[in-house]
Amino acid sequence: MNDDEINSLIRQTQPRPVFPASFQREVWARIAIAEEHSWSAQWRRWSQELFLWVARPAPALAVVIVTLGLGIGLGSITAPNDSASMSAAYIASINPLKAGHTTLPE
Repeated sequence: MNDDEINSLIRQTQPRPVFPASFQREVWARIAIAEEHSWSAQWRRWSQELFLWVARPAPALAVVIVTLGLGIGLGSITAPNDSASMSAAYIASINPLKAGHTTLPE
């Protein structure tokens, strides 16, 4: 047998599946249901609701105030309290007549 005869026999013996008319619709419906319950879909819904809530004026103002409060609070906690020596060190660092840098007292 040559290749053409074998290919012809293979084409004749392959069964052609018969699907119901609603098969494709049912498959896409199952895919849609699976996507609805996926983690990414739930995350997308949650983040969309959060952004819609923050887009309103009152929550947006509250978010800005809380963010500023946290920034000022964390800045005051982490910043050194010795402002006189810090300003002297800054002046010394930009003074062109000063040859070297000064060290900060500890």
